[in-house]
Amino acid sequence: MLRACKRLVLQYVIVRPVLTFVAVILHAFDKYCPGSTNPKHGYIYLEVLDTISISTAMYILIQFYVLVNKEISSYHPVSKFLAVKFVIFMLFWQGVGVSLLGRLGLYNAGPHWSKENISEFIQNSMVCLEMMIAAIWHLSAFSHHEFEKPNVRTKILPSLMDVVSPKDLIQDVETFHPKKIAKK
Repeated sequence: MLRACKRLVLQYVIVRPVLTFVAVILHAFDKYCPGSTNPKHGYIYLEVLDTISISTAMYILIQFYVLVNKEISSYHPVSKFLAVKFVIFMLFWQGVGVSLLGRLGLYNAGPHWSKENISEFIQNSMVCLEMMIAAIWHLSAFSHHEFEKPNVRTKILPSLMDVVSPKDLIQDVETFHPKKIAKK
């Protein structure tokens, strides 16, 4: 059960970069068209796939929390979860919302700015403000005090190497490999 939860959450880590790569390719051939709901453009399809992927990951994370909330309560998981999901949620849904507002005609192109420019300006301005809020929230949600051990000095270089090492990500992604699963 735990492995299935892990796979369903980590699928987003794989799906999102793939969708971004596909968007770059489509954009190069003028087939992406951000904000377009025209079925001839790739944007709408990629947004639907992204929504399914992120919704699945969120649902499984919530289900996982419901199952283990007592065991992990000392780590304050709700604050951490909300701090991270705030960023993801806001970036994704405000992009959809700003695009929808443009489609509904709440803002129009001007002499120097296209509708897409205005949409990007609104989105980027909102992101700048939200990142200030998110940074302050992350300072409290992911406090270093939680990991301090009395009378123990941590060496900087080994700690830094542990932080930048992709080893844990590789181990998590290997969860998807059928031969690795069969051996366990």
